[in-house]
Amino acid sequence: MALSEAFLLDPYRMDIYIAARTDGVLGSGTQNDPFNGSTLSTITLTVTITKTGQTATATASSNHGFQTVN
Repeated sequence: MALSEAFLLDPYRMDIYIAARTDGVLGSGTQNDPFNGSTLSTITLTVTITKTGQTATATASSNHGFQTVN
């Protein structure tokens, strides 16, 4: 029997746990610390970009919590 046949006939058992978490932690996938499978919230954001000379400025329509990068 070839090694590839041995792998296909006797698969390795893997247990991965996913749960809807409310604590905001991503988890590691174990039974005691399941991956976070909860739905991510999304925001609607309008961004206006203006250009003056060599400088472009982006202005968001509301607070978004994203990092500002120059």
